[in-house]
Amino acid sequence: MRVWISLGSNIDPETNIPAAFAALERLGSLPARSGVYRSAPHGGAQGPDFLNAVVLLETEVEDLRAELRRIEEELGRVRPAPPNAPRPIDLDVLWEAGAPPDPAQLALPYVVVPLADVAPDLRDPATGKTVRDLARG
Repeated sequence: MRVWISLGSNIDPETNIPAAFAALERLGSLPARSGVYRSAPHGGAQGPDFLNAVVLLETEVEDLRAELRRIEEELGRVRPAPPNAPRPIDLDVLWEAGAPPDPAQLALPYVVVPLADVAPDLRDPATGKTVRDLARG
C-alpha cells in the first residue's frame, strides 16, 4: 500500500519529527520525504509554531491508523486533548493510493505545501487540480 502521511509537532519538534520519521521507517519504506516547514498553530490555537512534513510510506501494515496512534503515544502524545492543543507529534493519513483524499486536509497550507514536495502531480479528484496547483494557492 502507498500512503501519504502528514507529520506535525510543536512540542520539541526538532527531536520528535526525526523520531517519527524513524518510527515510520519501521513500518515500511519511505521513498519520498518532504522538507520540514514551520507554520503557526491552526484553528485559533495558542502555542509555539509547528514543524510539518509529509512522507510517502510503502507498507504492508494492515491497521495503519492504529500503528500511527501507537507511534504518537510512543512519542508522548496524550489523548484525548483539545483538538488544537500543542502536541509532540501528530500523524495523519492524507491520501491512500486508489482512494480519494480528505478535502479538508487539502485546504490546509501546512499540509499541501509539504505534500507538493513529494507528490506534486497527484490530482485532487474533487477539483481536478494538482497538489502543486493547490500549494500555490
